Amino acid sequence: MGKVVIKTILAPVDFSDPGVKALTYAAQMAALFDATVVMAYVVEPVPMPAEISMAAVYDPDIETRALERLEVIGETHFADCRRETPVILRGHAGTELVRCADEQSADLIVLGTHGYSGLKHMLLGSTAEYVVRSAHCPVLTIRYDD
Repeated sequence: MGKVVIKTILAPVDFSDPGVKALTYAAQMAALFDATVVMAYVVEPVPMPAEISMAAVYDPDIETRALERLEVIGETHFADCRRETPVILRGHAGTELVRCADEQSADLIVLGTHGYSGLKHMLLGSTAEYVVRSAHCPVLTIRYDD
């Protein structure tokens, strides 16, 4: 069996507690493998009735604020790691993260899970589950217990 080589780690960020916990693992994995970290934030569309325009709902500053927060997180969690410029994605989180992992040639994705089950899981879906099933690289999921 060959040696595991991890050069690029995709670290999705949603600014939640589970997401922040996962960043600690991503940083440790990056240090262990001397890998480069790519942080990604996904702006998901908000389902709206047809009569309400997206212009009335979309916050044009959301991407700027997200980039600012990602820079702070990068300096805090990944100060000792190589990191690429954070990536802002638009669309369904799972789909966009899998696409981003492919585009970045990620060798590993590290993401937090909210641990929803039952009805809450059915209503909210699971980005982590989608990524695990669809990604072309290994996925390390970090469960968050409040």
